Amino acid sequence: CSKARYDALPQHMTPEILRSPLLDVVLNIKLLKLGDINSYLSRCVEPPTALAIQEAIYLLKVKNALDVEENITPLGSIVARLPLEPRIAYMLIMSILFGQGDTFTTITAAISFPEPYIIKGKRLSHRHRNLGRSKFSDHISLSNVYLNWLSIKLSSDEKADRFCNQFQLNRFALLMVHDAKQQLQRILMDQGFPEACFVSEPSDNTRITSALLCVGLYPNVAIIEEKRRLLLPERKHALIHKTSNLCPMMNGEEIHYPSPYFVFGEKLRTKTVAAKQLTMVEVIHLSLFGSNLITVVDDLATLDSWIDVKIPFRHAAIIGGLREAISDVLSKVAINPASVLDLSPADLELIQLITELTDMKTYPDDYHLEQPSTNNRFSRGDRGRGRYPRGNHYGFQSTMPTPYDTMDTGEEGVYRGHPVRGNRSRGRYNPRGGHMRPNMHSRGRHSRRHNRYAGRRGRY
Repeated sequence: CSKARYDALPQHMTPEILRSPLLDVVLNIKLLKLGDINSYLSRCVEPPTALAIQEAIYLLKVKNALDVEENITPLGSIVARLPLEPRIAYMLIMSILFGQGDTFTTITAAISFPEPYIIKGKRLSHRHRNLGRSKFSDHISLSNVYLNWLSIKLSSDEKADRFCNQFQLNRFALLMVHDAKQQLQRILMDQGFPEACFVSEPSDNTRITSALLCVGLYPNVAIIEEKRRLLLPERKHALIHKTSNLCPMMNGEEIHYPSPYFVFGEKLRTKTVAAKQLTMVEVIHLSLFGSNLITVVDDLATLDSWIDVKIPFRHAAIIGGLREAISDVLSKVAINPASVLDLSPADLELIQLITELTDMKTYPDDYHLEQPSTNNRFSRGDRGRGRYPRGNHYGFQSTMPTPYDTMDTGEEGVYRGHPVRGNRSRGRYNPRGGHMRPNMHSRGRHSRRHNRYAGRRGRY
C-alpha cells in the first residue's frame, strides 16, 4: 500500500449497524419486547438513520411480520426464531406451503456455508456440473449434490468418503450442511410444523423452486447482456463468477440462456465485481414472488422501476391479487402451523394455480441437462483429444443422475473410455472400449516407451 493510498483510508471502519439491513434487529427488538423501535435504536453509540429504520419497518409490514401498529405477528415470531436473515427465513416458510420444505431446508443450509466443491483451477469441472444436474441454477445444483451424497452416506460412511474423493467434494462442508438442515427442521417443528412437511418427494418441477428463490434473494436480480456480463439493479455491471454452473467452461464460449433474468446470492469484488450463487428465473417468477411494486402504463409494466415487461393491466392486477392472497394464506398458517396439511379447498386451489403459473412452458428446455447426441463423429472443427461437440450443452451423457461408481471422467471433462461416444486422438480408434490405441510404429509421446494410454508397457 502506497503512502498516498494509506493517507486516503478512513480513520475508522463504518459501524456495522450503519451498513447492514436492520430487518433482523427490528424483529428481535419486537420479539424481546424492548419497546419502541426508534427510541431503542436512538440509544446506540452511532444510531442508524431514521430512513433506514423506516425502510426496515415497511418491508416487515409488507411481509406481514409486523402489523400496522408495529407489533410482531405470529409469522414474524417464527421468522425471528430462525437463525437466518429474515428474507431467507420468510422464503423457507413460504416453501412449506408449496411442498418444498425439504428442498429449501437443504438450500438455505447450503448457502450458509462455503460451497462443497474442491476446485482445481478457476471453474467447476465437468464432474461437478454433471453431479449437480442443473445447468441454470447453482442452488438446485447444490441441493442435488447434497442428496446424492446423503443417499450414499445412509448406506455406508466409507462409500460416502469414496464418493467425495471421486467427485472432489469437501466432506466436512457437506456434514455442516447436513447438521444445519436438521437444526432448521427441528426449529420449525418446535414452532408447530408437522414432520411430514420435510419429507422429500421426487419431483421434476424445478420452476417452482426457482420461483420461490425470488422470495429470499430479491432484489438481487441481474440481467444477462453478453457472455458473462450482467446488468445489476443499480445500473452497474458484474460478471458471472467462474465457479458458477452458469459460467461457460472456456473463455469465449457462448451459452444460450432461455431467460435473461437471474437472482443471485452475493457479490464479490476482486479486480472486478462477480455474482455468485445464481439461478435463472422468469418474469412471472419475479412478478409473483419478487417485486415490491408493479407499475403499468399503456400495457407496459415496470417491476420496481427498472424491469420493463409488456403485459396488459388486467393481467398485472391478477398477479397483484394472487400475491396478496398467498400472503394471507401464509399468515393464517403461521397462527396454526399444523394446519398446513389441512388447508381449505380454496387455499389448495390457489397454491395449485400459482404452481401452474410458475411452470408455464415459456421456453423449451427445463433446468436439467440436455440429452446430447450419441454420434461418435464430431464436426471438422470439433475433432480433437477429448473435445465435445459444439452447442449449448456441456456434453453430458444423460439428464438422469449418474451413479458415481460407473462414471469415468477426466479432470477437465475428458471422457476416458466412454461406452457411447468414445474418444479421438492420434493413433487407432478402438470402437469396443472407446480407448485410443496408440500407434505402435510412431515415435514420440505415443510410442511404446512413452505410452500413457496403456496400463502397461509392451504389446497389447
